[in-house]
Amino acid sequence: MKIVGMMPVYKEVDWIEYAVEGIIDFVDELVIAEGYQGPAWHFGSCRSKDGTIDIINKLARKYDKLTLTQCQPRGHVLRGKAATHNHVLKISKLIKEAQWYMICDADEFYSDRQKEILRRDIKNIDADLNSVNARMFFYNFRYFITQPLARFIRLTDSMFFKPGQFPYYANGKPYTKNDESNVLLSDDPMFHYSFVKRSRQEVKRRIMEYCATQRQRYVFDWIEQVYLRWSEENAEQIYALNNKKFNGSGIFFDGGGHDQKLQEYLGTHPAILDHHPFRNLDDVRTVEKLSKKPMNYVQARHHAAFKMVRFAQSIKGILRS
Repeated sequence: MKIVGMMPVYKEVDWIEYAVEGIIDFVDELVIAEGYQGPAWHFGSCRSKDGTIDIINKLARKYDKLTLTQCQPRGHVLRGKAATHNHVLKISKLIKEAQWYMICDADEFYSDRQKEILRRDIKNIDADLNSVNARMFFYNFRYFITQPLARFIRLTDSMFFKPGQFPYYANGKPYTKNDESNVLLSDDPMFHYSFVKRSRQEVKRRIMEYCATQRQRYVFDWIEQVYLRWSEENAEQIYALNNKKFNGSGIFFDGGGHDQKLQEYLGTHPAILDHHPFRNLDDVRTVEKLSKKPMNYVQARHHAAFKMVRFAQSIKGILRS
């Protein structure tokens, strides 16, 4: 049984080396697609300029099974994601002989025991699209929520992706997930350090979300009023604010409200992260202070362009009616 791992990466200098070293023994091939998947004008460039590419090139010289390619930017982030996955399906060395396509983020990790369990369990899976339960950490290596993430996709002839990370069969029928009650690693979630990022890095990631979700203002409200303000002391106040403003009582907001509260994790983390620079930080938000409000990181040209898009969409709607 062979697995092709696909890792999309953009400005992950703090995590990329740990991520590759942590998954390279599990997959039979690892394709890293580097770059921003929306248009270059969002950030002035679609390439990582923080040292991420240099680290990947060093690792590619170390591991023959690692392939570096570029993401495939499009006019919309979700279209870029689909184009990137379709590009990886074409260039992968093992795509014709592998059974599984595994999505691996640059900030998620599996313990050795979890990798053994996954190797055992995926041999007996009937579903073609499978989720893995994840601990998603906030601010440090202590506080987390759990959430299933689609990660294992069975490779079928001429499969392809549509906007986002949604796989389709050759006949155009979408893959469907396995039952949520049968999520992989349900009792021992993998480790996803999704919010253990430098503040500016997190804001940039949210700007990407802003650009990929019809420019919904809640993205920035969430950063300013929930993400940046949370602490152990004012947690309940933040939960109440989230409930009132976003219709969700928990810390994680995903567009409709997600009512989980942060739990404290007292277990062990993957050994690969024992010496990570953020490993023993009380709060990663102290590493780098924001010099201005999150909303101000979006340049005026974004708003002008978005208004033009909205105007064009409204005219198109009028013509259709």
